[in-house]
Amino acid sequence: PMGAVMPSPCWDALSRAMTDGPDGPASAGVAHINQHGKDHFKGVLACSWTENKGRILRSTRNYQPGDVILVESPLHIVQEQEKCAAFRKVQSLCKEFGQDF
Repeated sequence: PMGAVMPSPCWDALSRAMTDGPDGPASAGVAHINQHGKDHFKGVLACSWTENKGRILRSTRNYQPGDVILVESPLHIVQEQEKCAAFRKVQSLCKEFGQDF
């Protein structure tokens, strides 16, 4: 219609940023990730939100080559069952790709 104002892409992005806040949408979990990092890893990394990339991690301090940044427990623990095909597959992957497992 004549005289109607069409929203611009810039305004849409600004509007989303103002609605989502600096941590992005609540569903991104940035605040939760940062609290977990503070509680378990002395805040050595900070999660933030960017419109183009989504969640990103950044260092909160400088590191030297060889420094350990963080250590976590394994995500999955597998019970050894030699008769289980899935367990045998995990064993073979560990042997073949030892650096990845």
